[in-house]
Amino acid sequence: MKRMGTTSRLGAWLGRRLPAAGGTVLVLLGASLAFPAANSAGAAAEIPDLSVVAKAHRTQEESLKSLYVKYRYGSRLLGSASDVRKYVGARFVSSQTKVFAFKGNKRYYSFERTASLADTDFTVSDLTETGPDGKPQVYHLAANTVVAFDGQTFRRRGPGGGSASVFDGSGEEHDLGFFNPEYMGLGLRTLPDVANPKNDRAEFRLPGAIAKGQCRMRPGLETVDGAPCVVIEMRQTEARQEMTLWCDPALAYTVRREEGYYPDSKQVERRSTSSDFVEVCPGVWMPRKAVSERFPPPSAPASLHRTALFAYDTNVIEIHANDVPNELFALKIPPGVIVLDYIHGTTDEKGQRLSAAYQMPADQRELDRIVQSIQGDGPKPGWPRWLRNSLFGLFLLCGALLVVLAVLRRRRVQQGQSLH
Repeated sequence: MKRMGTTSRLGAWLGRRLPAAGGTVLVLLGASLAFPAANSAGAAAEIPDLSVVAKAHRTQEESLKSLYVKYRYGSRLLGSASDVRKYVGARFVSSQTKVFAFKGNKRYYSFERTASLADTDFTVSDLTETGPDGKPQVYHLAANTVVAFDGQTFRRRGPGGGSASVFDGSGEEHDLGFFNPEYMGLGLRTLPDVANPKNDRAEFRLPGAIAKGQCRMRPGLETVDGAPCVVIEMRQTEARQEMTLWCDPALAYTVRREEGYYPDSKQVERRSTSSDFVEVCPGVWMPRKAVSERFPPPSAPASLHRTALFAYDTNVIEIHANDVPNELFALKIPPGVIVLDYIHGTTDEKGQRLSAAYQMPADQRELDRIVQSIQGDGPKPGWPRWLRNSLFGLFLLCGALLVVLAVLRRRRVQQGQSLH
């Protein structure tokens, strides 16, 4: 098992978005699976009861107290750009370095977009056009973001690091806009929602799905990457989707492959295969690699059926368990950063929370004085309302300028190419 600072590798997640993380309809995790070859010896092998699989996963959940994983996450075209845009709906290709960590109900998530076509959806129609070499145009835009939840307070820094926000999560429908569950989604290990505790997401973990009667065991074993696996067929009511899981008994029934189908169809929508497993703590195996493929819908031409058009690759750089410090979840905001504080802000006539804006001081005592003044218990800080509004407008303007600059740059590149 590796400590913070050592390196290792990782996996991928979700085909669509969980009720929102793509904003949001809960998607299911992970997803790139290949058609299994039936193991001839598997037909005669003893197939365990579903309760055995559920117990194995519950034991792993109890053993995994905390996890830290740093991974590279990238996407790539397998089909033509036009087919990907039309049938899969992918809007950009990207390469990112991400970190996800949890400890009980604490969460941490960060990403750095090292190569991306766009940071927004404003120019969707242009995102998958290709250059003379047949590859997508690539833009480099800064959009680094870190979000942490210490069990009580959410803190977010970025994008870009020059601004931050502090809030308690009240009023949020879910936490998917803060913590992407893609890695934990591999193998149906999705964690409960910390912004909405009523949403335990039990259906997106194998023990919960089995307890709800959504699974049945397929007779016989099938081989994935040379490993005999039991095969579980699942119908998730919340996600309204049928799935097939290939679970390896040698890895405590960890999911090696997952396949999801289009509604009312057995046509594959997504398939994800995990590999290079590491035992992060006794009896708990996590993937260091995963490939998640996306397939066109039944409405696509028959020639494209069962043909993967787009893929997401996950490669773990570092992973370790049960040693994540609490300090990681109490995100530090550097002095000088502009903070939008929704916890100590005011409430408008509609009951909506308004932020208080201030510059993070270097001295904790000065921060306490600022908070007291906001709450009316001390002298008012030197941030009048007009200045706070101006700063907010400036943030919006900077974001718009980034988008415009990206579009103009692309057009200049195209014009230069057309001259040749």
